[in-house]
Amino acid sequence: QGFSEPNSGSDLASLRTRAVREGDEWVINGSKMFITNGVHANLYFVAAKTGPGKREVSMFIVEKGTPGFSVGRALKKTGWLSSDTAELVFDNVRIPAGNLLGEPVPHLGQGPDRGWLADSPRSERATGGEPLTVLR
Repeated sequence: QGFSEPNSGSDLASLRTRAVREGDEWVINGSKMFITNGVHANLYFVAAKTGPGKREVSMFIVEKGTPGFSVGRALKKTGWLSSDTAELVFDNVRIPAGNLLGEPVPHLGQGPDRGWLADSPRSERATGGEPLTVLR
């Protein structure tokens, strides 16, 4: 999954990668860092800002070989050699509108409109008889 970015880590509110809707396509610009198995993957799930607010983030599917998308250098790591970690670069990457997962997310806040993040496996985990998303 393409969350982590240079200078912001995996803080979704600080993403700099942007996706802009242009007709029947989304245009993605930005970069990702520390993507596990990024060198060998053929399909990438990428988080990008889709609006001006800090919490307007959506997920997209980007296929390897899409024009403008490149897998940068494999990053050298200490102690974790069982999988590669790579940098991903998006330079005016055009993807079909259907590659958006779900609907554009207005915000990642709490409540019924908290977006795709609430549909993750974490929302299915329960403790004390309540889903974790309810206990936040």
